[in-house]
Amino acid sequence: MFSSKVASEKKARETNNGTFFQPKLAVNDSSDRYEQEADATAERIMRMAEPAPQSGIDFFSPALSPEPQTIFRSRDGESTQEGLNEETVTCPPSERLDEIEQNYRSMIQSARERGADVAADNLDYFLSGAGGTRTLGVEWLRGFSEVTDAERKNQERFENSLADIADTIHHGDTRSFDDYWDAQLTGGVTTELYYASGTSTIRSTGNFTLDRIEDIVNISGSVAHRWYDPYDWHAGLGAYIPGHGNVSDTDGLVMQSCRGAQPFQMEATWNQRVSGTVRIRDYWFNSTSFSWTGP
Repeated sequence: MFSSKVASEKKARETNNGTFFQPKLAVNDSSDRYEQEADATAERIMRMAEPAPQSGIDFFSPALSPEPQTIFRSRDGESTQEGLNEETVTCPPSERLDEIEQNYRSMIQSARERGADVAADNLDYFLSGAGGTRTLGVEWLRGFSEVTDAERKNQERFENSLADIADTIHHGDTRSFDDYWDAQLTGGVTTELYYASGTSTIRSTGNFTLDRIEDIVNISGSVAHRWYDPYDWHAGLGAYIPGHGNVSDTDGLVMQSCRGAQPFQMEATWNQRVSGTVRIRDYWFNSTSFSWTGP
């Protein structure tokens, strides 16, 4: 079995600046390049002071609350905030709870009127308290170029690794190769994906076989793609939503603690197959060709 890299180097950093949730962040060594990228992203978010310009779908426009509070990365990977989290939320009077829930219901209705049923369903599912995992449609998900671009990014990573391995195989040899790649994506601000999910991750896990006859290396394999994103809330964040004003994530935490709402995991899975050839050339660049099939 061939392993091309240390798995820890490819651990996804699940960051999010979507409207309804902020995914959990992983803790890594400060010198890790992905950790540095996550820190830079967090710094950019904390510098944001004004709502994003409104265009296209605007019912869940993301922006920080007018008085942002600092989010800290804890040792277990949870995003926490000093003095306020789900465990320390004090339930307000029932009238206030009714007001918060009605505001969410109104947001759901606004989304449905604009044809954004997935974003509406996600918020409705949160309020239902069902928790667990909610599976989103692959056809809907892959209808966004951001998703297929991330998928293609992982495909190209596999292709590059396979081409490198092919160059080490001798005539008559067969080699097995297993690997995975993570790619993060964020939907464009005019798309429903941005408001239904925010920043999400595709993990692509591949199993491949390579065999060489003369100067040709034949490659075949399969890749299982899993898109995932937690739908949850974090104190100190919020959103400006036209028609609803500034909506704080604290409202979501209050609904969790006082009305039985529950965060949940969103995911979708699909499989693809790949075949390819690498022609080995002694005095020139190798020639490679790959073909992918599946959804």
